[in-house]
Amino acid sequence: MKILVLNPPNKHNEPIGRDLIYGCWCHGKRVADIQLPPLNLMYIASVLKNYEVVLVDALSRKWNIEETLEKLDTDFDVLIIASSNTTFLDDVEFSEKLKEKNSKLKIIFCGPHTTVYPKKALRKKIIDIGVQGETEETIKELIEVLDKNGDLSEVKGISYRENDEVKVNIGRGMIENLDSLPFPDWEMIDRDEYFNPLAKKEPIATILSSRGCIGRCTFCTSPSFYGKNYRFRSAENVLEELEMLYKKGFKEVLFRDETFTVSKERTRKICEGLIEKGIELSWMCNIRIGSVDKETMELMKKAGCHNLWVGVESGVQEILDIAKKDIKIEKIEETFKWANEVKINTHAHFMFGMEGESLESLNETIKFIKKINPTTIDIGITTPFPGTELFDKIKDKADIGDGTQWGIDKVHNNAFFNEYFCDVKSEDLEKAIFRAYKEFYLRPGYMLNTLMKVRSFNEFFNVLKAGWSTVLFSMKK
Repeated sequence: MKILVLNPPNKHNEPIGRDLIYGCWCHGKRVADIQLPPLNLMYIASVLKNYEVVLVDALSRKWNIEETLEKLDTDFDVLIIASSNTTFLDDVEFSEKLKEKNSKLKIIFCGPHTTVYPKKALRKKIIDIGVQGETEETIKELIEVLDKNGDLSEVKGISYRENDEVKVNIGRGMIENLDSLPFPDWEMIDRDEYFNPLAKKEPIATILSSRGCIGRCTFCTSPSFYGKNYRFRSAENVLEELEMLYKKGFKEVLFRDETFTVSKERTRKICEGLIEKGIELSWMCNIRIGSVDKETMELMKKAGCHNLWVGVESGVQEILDIAKKDIKIEKIEETFKWANEVKINTHAHFMFGMEGESLESLNETIKFIKKINPTTIDIGITTPFPGTELFDKIKDKADIGDGTQWGIDKVHNNAFFNEYFCDVKSEDLEKAIFRAYKEFYLRPGYMLNTLMKVRSFNEFFNVLKAGWSTVLFSMKK
């Protein structure tokens, strides 16, 4: 059986960040042209290595739709695509074009849209099978059944069509032992096709050392996909993968965990292991406010960590409380103070137009951004994605649909239904983002300080490319 695992092109011919299976995708232009490896698809392809499997990333190759159709070998039995609400219609349209070239192609969609809408997604008859939730075990069993012409009704975690009726099987539980998964195979992609503006060295790999999140944020899609249990790989297993990447010539790693530092003991073991084994990788990770102290930051820096990614979201306590962030303003300030003292860079993410937002709270947040002074920031407009508590709150008040009408080129940059949960007009939210970027990034002192931190040509190139992209984005309005 020949299997194509595809990261499809987009009609905008621009970078799209679609590397995590539960969603959290965005237009690369919004975050300085970032293009991350499709980690979700790499895991899927790696569990199918007993078959003839090919992974093609049309996005990283910068193929447009016509080029992809022309260059792509369509002599496959199965096509696997990870699709979100914001890319679903484009992915369906492209799949239809592939099907025209190979009428026997069996098309499987996975990701957040087929998870939240297992029946509705299959109304698009081009999709033969939808996968719900975590993919690896389900897809591995599904391919085995398809290869033997077996009974699809026995495969947990899928929806499929039988005599024009959509069947939804019983769900599959989460993978309890993440150490049992094979490492993603980096030989299946071209490592040089990817770009991370915050990286200090190249080539850079991404790694997922845990799944799920301990948070309960009302706007996040992770709980609906991964459940509310936080699972993590052992420190020994993570170090084994890091050592493998180091031997393959990678110089930097981005941990794509929702929160890398949940377990202080595991964080310590990984850091000490990197030092003891002489694995000289520089790295970045996501942290949660309250999950790391200054002592741990110092150990992380000693082990090669140079950048902490932090979901701050707002500088107003009331807004954070409504969103169930479960963090305090004072703790945010303390965390960034520690990072500045330890001299670890920080990347802070903010969301405008959150539930309860007003023009006053927006102004307070913009002031707060400059007060905590992270190294870099990105800002998105809060979007009520299907599968979130926020979506459920307003779905009966607004003609919100299923999220497929929000194109990936607009989500986070444009307001969608925010008037149902905040007191700021859509156009004012959009203007506020550009104002915040200008007030933060275009400060002469900030620009000079950023250039003074550069220590290599590669870092200078990344700063120049990301900076130019950010300036152009900031000057739009």
